[in-house]
Amino acid sequence: DFRALASDHFRSLFKVDKLASKKHTFNNMIESDGVSACVHFTCPKKTPGDPTGKESRDFSGERIIAIDPGRVNIVYAEEKLADGSFKSYKLTRGQYYEACGMKRRNRKTAKWEETITEEKLVYSQRSPKTTDPEQFDEFLEDY
Repeated sequence: DFRALASDHFRSLFKVDKLASKKHTFNNMIESDGVSACVHFTCPKKTPGDPTGKESRDFSGERIIAIDPGRVNIVYAEEKLADGSFKSYKLTRGQYYEACGMKRRNRKTAKWEETITEEKLVYSQRSPKTTDPEQFDEFLEDY
């Protein structure tokens, strides 16, 4: 099984042990954006009762929510309830834009831009992004 031998496979391809200190262990995960790489390591947290930090933590009394960020759904989350069922939460881009007022502002901007069509025509004739002083002077005359 590949998962059982994942650590061996990673170590045969990458020298990850040289990157880690003695207290960190490789997490079998390497992320890349095509330019840089991020190698993930874990470090056991020390608890007051266990100085080695290897004691497992009991999550039974805590609320755990798994979150998946995305493009269409900005946040999609699942929560496991006490009865074993799951509750879903999601925030879509549309909900976000409506809640922050962006949709309303875009509608007002579009309505305002309809009233200034003549001015937009005048200013679109010449560009201020030029190295020619005469063209820039013509732009300033229109402005």
